[in-house]
Amino acid sequence: MEKKRGRILKKIKEFKHKEIIIFSLIMLVVYLSTMSCSFDDEDSILFLKGMRDYNVAEYRPHPPGYPVYIFLAKISNFVIKDELLAMTTLSAICGALSLLVFYFLILEMFDKKIALMSTMIMAVTPMFWLNSLQAMSDMVGLLFTLIFMYFIYTFMRYKKTKHLYIASFVSAIALGVRLQIIFIVLPLFVYLFIILRGKIAKYKKEIYFSAFIFILGILVWLVPMIISSGLIDFNNVMLSQS
Repeated sequence: MEKKRGRILKKIKEFKHKEIIIFSLIMLVVYLSTMSCSFDDEDSILFLKGMRDYNVAEYRPHPPGYPVYIFLAKISNFVIKDELLAMTTLSAICGALSLLVFYFLILEMFDKKIALMSTMIMAVTPMFWLNSLQAMSDMVGLLFTLIFMYFIYTFMRYKKTKHLYIASFVSAIALGVRLQIIFIVLPLFVYLFIILRGKIAKYKKEIYFSAFIFILGILVWLVPMIISSGLIDFNNVMLSQS
C-alpha cells in the first residue's frame, strides 16, 4: 500500500503540467460562483423546452435542434435536479475543460510559457467568461471544437491515424452540439486534403474509414432527432429555416 502511494506521489511530482490543472480548477470555481441566475436569452428558454420535451418541429428547441447539447444538458439535470443550474453548470465545466484542451493545443505549436499565458488570457476574456456562465450551447460547442482541432492538428504533425479517426468522430458529434461548427470543421478538413494531396493513395484506407466514422457520428444524433420530431415535420421545419 505504501509503495503504491509512493508511486502515485512520484507520478504527480513528475507531471509537467500541474500549473494548468490548478489554474483550470480555479477558473472552474470562478465560473461556478458567477453563473447566471436566470435564463438570459430566448434561445436558452427554447433549450429548456427541449430538455423537457424534445421536438424540433415544434421549436423545442429551435432548428437545427442541438441534439447533443440537449442530451448533455439532460444528463446534467439528471444529476443536479435543477434545470437552470444544470445548464449553467454544464457551461462552466465545459469552460474549464476548454482551457485544458486549448493549453495542450497551443503547447503543440509553441512552448509551455506561451501556452500557459495564452490560456490565462483566454480564460478571463469577457466573451469566454460570459459563455462559461450562461445556459447556452456555446461553451459546449467550443469544447468539442477545440478537441477536434487538437486531434486534427496532431494528425497533421505526427501522422497518427488514430488521431484522424478521433478528429472525424468528434467533429461529427460537435455538429450535433452546434451546426455552425461546420464552418470550422470543413475548412480544416479541406486544408488536410490539400497537404495530403500527394499522399492520397497512401492514406486511402484511412480516409475512407475516417469518412465512415464521421457519417456514423452524424447518425448517432441525427436519427434520434428525426425520430423524435417525425420525418415529415422535421423536413418541413428544416426547409422553412433554409
